[in-house]
Amino acid sequence: MSDEYFIADLRASFRRNPFITFWRPNNEGYTYPLVWAGRYSAEDVRSGGEYYTKCEGNTLARCAVPCDAVFWIAGEPARGLVDGDVGPVMPNTPNFRGYLRVSACRKPGEMLGGGGLHGPAAELLVDAIRSARRRTQEDLASYPLLHAVMDAFETSPWHARWLCEAAQIDPKTVITRLHARANDGGRS
Repeated sequence: MSDEYFIADLRASFRRNPFITFWRPNNEGYTYPLVWAGRYSAEDVRSGGEYYTKCEGNTLARCAVPCDAVFWIAGEPARGLVDGDVGPVMPNTPNFRGYLRVSACRKPGEMLGGGGLHGPAAELLVDAIRSARRRTQEDLASYPLLHAVMDAFETSPWHARWLCEAAQIDPKTVITRLHARANDGGRS
């Protein structure tokens, strides 16, 4: 796991933005592309306390997220939405915001969502894999395993890597398709 963190700003007033908003280096503004986002050390996050972690009611509105957890799921923006079409970015959808909230840190090195596969989330994923395998065996062309994994990802994105491994699918394939789905308004 990386010792560097992005600060994701998920406040309600940013929900209409096309992409998730991240803080630039040194707390100096906002950006969508990760290449322009600041990388904050564990010490920065620890000493920043509530400045880097803020809630709006019961919802996490600003949080430190390990860079590794963000980079693996980020993708390229649709043309014309970011200056120079610079990426990678994260679509600003409920699923991607939820993924960041679950991946957020209480304090550096400690994930809010936990790392183990257990409880209701695990049961959902096991059911999704079984269902996907049944669908794939019944009619591979009409409902490929990839779509089942994409659907399961939207149910519990925290365990997406594990799910991809269990289904023997390259995670980048799923992420590429999820970005395409977000860019075309959910039609793919």
